[in-house]
Amino acid sequence: MGPESMAVESENSVEKVRVHPLDGPLLELARAMLSGEGGMPSFPLSRVGGKPHDTLSAAGAALLKSWLRRSAPRLLAKHGGGLIRPWPEQGGLVRQPIWQRASGKTLHLSFGHHAWELLRWLARLDMETTRDGVRVSPQPPAWQADTGQAFLMWRLADSLPPSGGAGAVLSAALPAWVGDHLLLWMAYPRIATPEGARPWTGWLDGGFLTQLEACQGWVAQRWREELGELAMAPKDPELWIGCMENLCGRATAVLNWSAGTEGRWDLAGPLYRAWCSPSTIHVLDTMERLKPQLFREGLSHGQPWAGRMKAFASVAEAFARHHQQAASRLFYDEDHAAAQALLHQVSHLPGTNDLGAWVKYVTSRVHAACQP
Repeated sequence: MGPESMAVESENSVEKVRVHPLDGPLLELARAMLSGEGGMPSFPLSRVGGKPHDTLSAAGAALLKSWLRRSAPRLLAKHGGGLIRPWPEQGGLVRQPIWQRASGKTLHLSFGHHAWELLRWLARLDMETTRDGVRVSPQPPAWQADTGQAFLMWRLADSLPPSGGAGAVLSAALPAWVGDHLLLWMAYPRIATPEGARPWTGWLDGGFLTQLEACQGWVAQRWREELGELAMAPKDPELWIGCMENLCGRATAVLNWSAGTEGRWDLAGPLYRAWCSPSTIHVLDTMERLKPQLFREGLSHGQPWAGRMKAFASVAEAFARHHQQAASRLFYDEDHAAAQALLHQVSHLPGTNDLGAWVKYVTSRVHAACQP
């Protein structure tokens, strides 16, 4: 490396830190991921001499460590960790932000080799335009059950726009990670997982649980975005039905997991916040507008497709069962506190005071949309 250097402002500080010019692309990428304000650089990253630069100088590495130390708590607090609401703790409920809860569980995130390899992968990315779009290489780094890696995977998914070269990176990364990364599995319902995948493995311990609990607001927002896209008039009704079925399938899977042996009912709260909202009504409106297109070639073509829309009614019924089961947990059950935390979260949502009436309304409109 040459002796030149450049001035970079440290995050949330007016202090100037001098780093090597070759550090620029990686630090620009890291800053965009850790600021939470977008502005991702274009891919592939800038290259000096035509070669990717995937190392940092000592000053650049120190600056990155400083950003991680400051940004991780701020981002986790922003996306749900700072909420003062009942959380299940040691068999009871506490009303504290995540960093003040005295559960004895570590909240530590470790940013080591596996987290760094994620940034190096992004620095080395090449892009090739193919007939089907843009292909990236090399392949994304594999899941290593590392808290720092999991954090940066989440930040990358949240920071990348869905189009252009960044969209190609996102399309490569999510299918590779969603089968192991519970937070991404919950938040990206249209991304399929490999057969037999158990993305929740290990996620209710230590720093993984910290991220999962602290990103509840982010998961709810992601589902609102998914339902918002579903509510838009589709160009291809049959493709729309497939997307709708994917969302319904993932919602049911999340409900089943949260009610399972781990008993973390409250972690399904973000889905309630998205589904028990006007977003669902907008999807029902779109569903009814699809009828003329589905049946334009006659009953034999339209009826099977229309029948598949009943998946939306089925998931509404799954929410009702899940809510009823949570309400039936007794005070001496181990998962009673988690169930009460869920009931508190959803008690103010439209429809949850009389979930049976809400489900009846949704199912009646779905069945009406299925008729020619």
